[in-house]
Amino acid sequence: MPQCTSCGHVQYPMGPVCSACLGQTLEWIDLSGAGKVWGYAIYHHVFDPAFATEVPYNVAMIELEEGPLLASNVIGIAHDALHTGLNVKAVFESVDGQTLLRFQPRPDTPPPN
Repeated sequence: MPQCTSCGHVQYPMGPVCSACLGQTLEWIDLSGAGKVWGYAIYHHVFDPAFATEVPYNVAMIELEEGPLLASNVIGIAHDALHTGLNVKAVFESVDGQTLLRFQPRPDTPPPN
């Protein structure tokens, strides 16, 4: 993601200037891929036919260690075990020729509150 060279803010969503300091010089950096579940919902209704075989599925807001929030899915965990504060890491899945960013639990996850 782009990072402001003036203040260090990691910019997401992307834009032409830094949303924190309005700096005009952004450079691309590699992110760690580590984060935490900030919030989530479990969908039981088919809203889009493309996801009909996936129901139920989760949509989670992931707070990356570098700061930005991303919407994605958490895989490799039962829906009833998903919780806020869950430590996750980025994984990439190929689905119908497209690469999707998803997240899976890390072993250093704290128990739910």
